Amino acid sequence: MKEAISKDIKEIIKIVIAETVSNLNSNANKELLKIREVAQILRVNTNKVYDLIKAGHITALKLGELKVTRFELERFIREANGKDFSDLDNVKTYNPTAS
Repeated sequence: MKEAISKDIKEIIKIVIAETVSNLNSNANKELLKIREVAQILRVNTNKVYDLIKAGHITALKLGELKVTRFELERFIREANGKDFSDLDNVKTYNPTAS
């Protein structure tokens, strides 16, 4: 049962990553993304994006308002795969079987 759930979760993660990369590719002409756009791509609220930036997980630049390069967002997505970001000060490997 746990193996089936783990397999399903891995498949869901693959689908989300593929959709995220597709979204990034559709924004190919946008090298700089607004925080709102980053939040939409990651499917989180803007506060979570600001928290990820503040904790140093995503690097941003300030040009009027905070922005994230598409390259930086792609890097974050690749490196974040398989990790649990519930505690930004203590990011761990994601364990779907943990209670």
